[in-house]
Amino acid sequence: MLPLYKIFRLMMQSKLLYCILLFVVFCSSYAKEETSHLISVSAPILQDSVIHYKPLTTEDLFRMGIWEEEVEDAEPIVGRKYMDFNTITIQGKSFSQEQLQGKVTMIDVWYQGCAPCVVEFEFFNKLYLNYSNNPTFQLFTFTFDTEEDAKEVAKKHNLLYDVACIDRKECYRLNYNAGFPTIIIIDQYGTVSFYDHGGHTDKEKVAEYFKKLEYKVDDLLKQL
Repeated sequence: MLPLYKIFRLMMQSKLLYCILLFVVFCSSYAKEETSHLISVSAPILQDSVIHYKPLTTEDLFRMGIWEEEVEDAEPIVGRKYMDFNTITIQGKSFSQEQLQGKVTMIDVWYQGCAPCVVEFEFFNKLYLNYSNNPTFQLFTFTFDTEEDAKEVAKKHNLLYDVACIDRKECYRLNYNAGFPTIIIIDQYGTVSFYDHGGHTDKEKVAEYFKKLEYKVDDLLKQL
């Protein structure tokens, strides 16, 4: 009979087992977290992660054949030039990387099935109104929902700001393959000055979070 450790090693070669282990570990970890905090992106577990508790990286996932694109570098997102893009919002406005120059831009990446994304809608409306008279600030959002669904969401939640519908792959590219919601603040030079993903459904926590976002926006506007 094979030793148990050899049997386990053979079992670890199956990606199905990775997924089962992921589910068990995720459920265990999630139970310890606040129930209001939702994280939308998770990944299968490598053998080293199970045995040595080694954190997963996107390079690991690429080697496993799960991540679609190889990560070119490990450069921090804050401090990078934001990526090129060109799209049309459901309001009929064009929005491209060129429009980031000379302004402070906040970008929200969301989809209608994300509970924290939906909770944040009213706070984005308030933030939009707070800066509506400032021509050097702009707020745009991306979603991979269909245009029809996005328009229904915008109507239901009375969204005051621009929403652009892009495909799922482009959505993940523009939020750096992260979870939802993703919030990015870009300075007047087109450089990422703030980046965060994931969110809360507790409105008090969301309100505190948006205060911090406004402090960041105010600080960048003072530099114009």
